[in-house]
Amino acid sequence: MTTAQFAAIAKLLRVRDGAAREAACLVLVDGHRPSEAARLTGLSASSVSNAVSRFKRGLELAQVAAAA
Repeated sequence: MTTAQFAAIAKLLRVRDGAAREAACLVLVDGHRPSEAARLTGLSASSVSNAVSRFKRGLELAQVAAAA
């Protein structure tokens, strides 16, 4: 996912700035492992997993909407 895509999905999902958003960005944009993103942001592994899943689902829904 590109930085622009990430920002657009964050806006669509109304995700505020914070550790969860940063962790998702580290994984989806920068290519870090979730465990590394958790360590860097101070979140639990499950919180990072939830944030990443939310962004991936948002991207899937945006792609479906764009194809319609």
